[in-house]
Amino acid sequence: MFGINKGFVKKTVKTLGKAYASESGVKSATYRVRRELKDMGLLFDKSKLSKVEVVYEGLSPNGFAGFKGYMGFYDPLTQDIHIPAMWPAVLLPEVLPWYHDRCMADVLRHEFGHALEGKFPKFFHDERFIKAFGDEYGENHVAKDGEERNYVSSYASTYTQEDFAETFMLFMKHKGILPKEFSRRKAIRIKWETVAAICQDIAKLKK
Repeated sequence: MFGINKGFVKKTVKTLGKAYASESGVKSATYRVRRELKDMGLLFDKSKLSKVEVVYEGLSPNGFAGFKGYMGFYDPLTQDIHIPAMWPAVLLPEVLPWYHDRCMADVLRHEFGHALEGKFPKFFHDERFIKAFGDEYGENHVAKDGEERNYVSSYASTYTQEDFAETFMLFMKHKGILPKEFSRRKAIRIKWETVAAICQDIAKLKK
């Protein structure tokens, strides 16, 4: 689902001084990530995940118009992914360092990770998930001192759902092959294997 008031966007960009993402960029990233999901067996005709829309929207000059995330978020109520066209200039100092190495495809990979739980919750609240991620999906699980190596990113250390989404994002990006930088980290290897197992179980549901 794409398309917003271009006049509104132009005016808002001028007000904020920074465009966030182009419609064509979001479209391109969406097609790319959907192809990756299809290759993984997670996206097929009439699958639950195929019903998840990527909604590209604008912002009000006063800030986020109800947005819950900076670069995008998965709404559990509508079960859609929302991508804002811009971010408020006041947030730039905080946002830029956080996402300096992210591309739009990474954002969508992360949010589709959340969408998986929304569509297939039973795989995210069982013993296998708890053993790998430390608790059920959605629980606060801030890393203690010295535990940072157990997470693929600092954001992953905040909540179990972000731990999964960040790991899933990299799993998709690297086509299931664990990067060498994480190969000696046992906790990450276990999470990676669990992500793979969950994807395999979901893919089997169409058979």
